[in-house]
Amino acid sequence: MPEATFNITGNIADFTRLDNLYKSLIRESDKLLSQWEIKISVVYSEKQGEVKAT
Repeated sequence: MPEATFNITGNIADFTRLDNLYKSLIRESDKLLSQWEIKISVVYSEKQGEVKAT
């Protein structure tokens, strides 16, 4: 059986949209793949006084 691997990397512009991406990945994985697995790795840190207002 063919196997596919997708790696998408980049800087996160809007954390509130991550939930939308996650839901879309699950929905499309169910349509296209069997025995799929989603691995998510996010590196984020924040310190008091260093948060940028957007």
